[in-house]
Amino acid sequence: MNGKVCAIGGVCYYEGGLPEKGLIENGHVICLWHGMAFDLCGGKDVCMPQFGVEAFVLVVRKDSA
Repeated sequence: MNGKVCAIGGVCYYEGGLPEKGLIENGHVICLWHGMAFDLCGGKDVCMPQFGVEAFVLVVRKDSA
């Protein structure tokens, strides 16, 4: 996203929804079960940032082969 590679967890904290099945809008993934919106790079819930899904640090390496 915008030149960054991001990854977040696949289970919504609210009743176990599946964000990977959601919609992507303006840098957020929207969980289709309850409409929770999560930042794609940080995993935080947009409306309640004290909650969220797991976020992962990714490193892109150029293969030397």
